[in-house]
Amino acid sequence: METDDSRNLLVPVEDVEDCERALQWCVDNIYRPGDTVHLLHIVPHRQLSYSRSFTVQDDQQPEMMIRNFVEERFTGPLEKLKVPYHVSMMRGADDAESVGQMICGKADELRATVIVMAAHNKGRLVRFIVGSTTQYCVRKSHVTVLVMQNN
Repeated sequence: METDDSRNLLVPVEDVEDCERALQWCVDNIYRPGDTVHLLHIVPHRQLSYSRSFTVQDDQQPEMMIRNFVEERFTGPLEKLKVPYHVSMMRGADDAESVGQMICGKADELRATVIVMAAHNKGRLVRFIVGSTTQYCVRKSHVTVLVMQNN
């Protein structure tokens, strides 16, 4: 049961170590008892299997495999610390603006206190041509966006 002081903390995740560091930083520095950490993973429409981390098998749906992967990679530290969490997956386009819209929409839906994102080093030219999901969220989100720079 949520108390009046409870907060929803949104952490978009994907198959990169930077997201693990952003989640850990969120738990270490923002989380307080009563909060819920919401992990959000965006699955591109065209994607049947997520990454090199697993392959599609006949007896298992790709969406379930992706959910299992996200849970295995990101929920261990949360369970160890007894941090309440929820995993959400959304399917959509994979361009920066579309993904940013989904992240900001989820933050609004949750009435999140903060979005904690990992910055990815795409390079200046790629950011200029295709944009950045992080940039989109920083500019358009109605809630605070904390960006974890990679090392």
